[in-house]
Amino acid sequence: MSQSGEETVAGGEFGVPATTEWSGGVRSRESAELILAHLPAPLLVLDEALVVRKANLDFLKTYGLAAEEVLDRPLFAVGQGSWDIPLLRALLENVVRQGAGIQDVAVRHNFTEGETRLLLLNARRVTDESVGRRILLIVRDFTERGRAEEALRRGAEQFAAIFNQSTSGIVQLDLNGQFVLANDHFVRIAGRPRQELLELRLRDLVPTDEQALLLERLAKLPASEGGQFMIEHRLVLPEGRAVWVRSDFSGIRDPAGKVQWVGVVVTDMTEIRAREAELRHAAEELERADRSKDEFLAMLAHELRNPLAPLRNAAELLGLPELGAAERDHALGILTRQIENMSRMVDDLLDVSRITEGKIALRRATVELQGVVRSALDAMRPACQARNQALSVCLPEEPVYVLADSTRLEQVLGNLLGNACKYGGEGCRIDVTVALAEAAAGPEVELRVRDNGIGIAPELLPRVFELFMQATRSLDRAHGGLGIGLTLVDRLVRLHGGTVEAHSEGVGRGSEFVIRLPRLAQPPKPAGTVRSTLPAMARRLLVVDDNADSAQAMAMLQRARGHEVRTAGDGPQALELAQEFRPEVVLLDIGLPGMDGFEVARRLRAEPAQAGLRIYAMSGYRSDQDLAQAEEAGFDAYLVKPVDLERLRELLAQR
Repeated sequence: MSQSGEETVAGGEFGVPATTEWSGGVRSRESAELILAHLPAPLLVLDEALVVRKANLDFLKTYGLAAEEVLDRPLFAVGQGSWDIPLLRALLENVVRQGAGIQDVAVRHNFTEGETRLLLLNARRVTDESVGRRILLIVRDFTERGRAEEALRRGAEQFAAIFNQSTSGIVQLDLNGQFVLANDHFVRIAGRPRQELLELRLRDLVPTDEQALLLERLAKLPASEGGQFMIEHRLVLPEGRAVWVRSDFSGIRDPAGKVQWVGVVVTDMTEIRAREAELRHAAEELERADRSKDEFLAMLAHELRNPLAPLRNAAELLGLPELGAAERDHALGILTRQIENMSRMVDDLLDVSRITEGKIALRRATVELQGVVRSALDAMRPACQARNQALSVCLPEEPVYVLADSTRLEQVLGNLLGNACKYGGEGCRIDVTVALAEAAAGPEVELRVRDNGIGIAPELLPRVFELFMQATRSLDRAHGGLGIGLTLVDRLVRLHGGTVEAHSEGVGRGSEFVIRLPRLAQPPKPAGTVRSTLPAMARRLLVVDDNADSAQAMAMLQRARGHEVRTAGDGPQALELAQEFRPEVVLLDIGLPGMDGFEVARRLRAEPAQAGLRIYAMSGYRSDQDLAQAEEAGFDAYLVKPVDLERLRELLAQR
């Protein structure tokens, strides 16, 4: 070897001595060249001018070249210059100058457009005694291998991404249940660092009472036919809290079909279980509501039938010719009370419906609370006296003002007093107190209604304000009612920005209801108007109602009060009578067949001859939409059936 490090060999242009002994007894230069020509790697022999002197078959085949395109040509002109690779040129020139070899140098190069190839270069300068210095260049093409390695790398990255980004926990266990792998989602479910998990077994995360079943199923997995099973269990988090998961176990087999590992897909069931619990609760609530509905409908039928018997009997009494004055007054009293009872039930039902649908609007004004309380007490006092009940009240000396709908507020207090009277029993005591209070939101007033009656059972106390809830469902219906009074109380109080609570120490120990309402800190300014009372005047009335009994009864009553009355059963007849009769007031039913009351009102308003006519609507509906539609059609007032006769008297008295 020379000082530069190159080899000096005797004989053979490829640097192989002519006297080298080859296997098979071949000892010739031609044999050496034959062997080198068929080496399974692309090989070139270059002179010091980097002209190709030899090219083996593997080089020509790999790069699709003919011998005449390569031999005796400068390397960098081969393949139309495709081998003019800057790095290769620099390396070979260094070999020529210094004799340094090239050992496994990787080069990426574009041989054709769109195709980059990966080459691994090896070169060495040798000296042949017969031809002088030569450079051996071996070019191995690693393109396909590089692509395969790149594909494996990318596949590993994609698998890692899928593995860690999965929305389920994925783990690998050995046959003893030791963690081998765990993806990011399982790490989040378990609430432990991955490194800590890899030091644990699955059983370490499972509550003690669930371990036996899990270990039994896991032990049978390698021998099971399907090699799979699913189980729901809990995982204990580091802070001691447990979460529910579903684990799907699968055996991972080696090429011989033997289970070596266990793969587990873990699904967090916490939210699913919570939703299942919500669905079960909702189903139970629906079932309870359905039972309450059935009970309510049966109760409603009972309550509506109850007044029918006295109404029918009173009507029969009034038809008897020998009926005395006392019996007549008694029968009329029965009719009045039972009609009021039925009206109150229907009004309560409509109120609950409107409040539930958000269709009720309060007519708020500055109200003195003491006046509302006294009015409700006056209305309730006769019923309490009939049961020998003591009714007491304690009010502040100074006026207490609230911003409220006085009618609705009186309805709230009336319902509470009615319940106390109804359920208090014979001879009970009912106390009503009003007191001032302070709250974080501002001044309040506290109104309490307490009785020493039958009380409320503990299991019913949290639900007394629910719709159709009533303490008794017995067939005798001793106390009556629809079970919606307290629902109305609760919702009306909340509409006023207040709260209501129910208290009771149990059955037989009485009950107390506490209402808290925002209180006005400053008294209102005195009003400067005084309402005058007008005497009644005889009117020409047209009553329009498709219910003949209702129309005739109203006509008879108004005639008895001195008015001149005509009746019509539908819209066209009403319009015709209006032209002939020239009424001052029309009592107009909304729900007429064919042409409804709204259309009749519009046509009456369109007649110049009917200027000054007052039109009062009569309807069984009272929603905000109904009121707005009546106002748009030209009605002057809206009366809900059964018509409040005192209200109608006031309207007819107006000039």
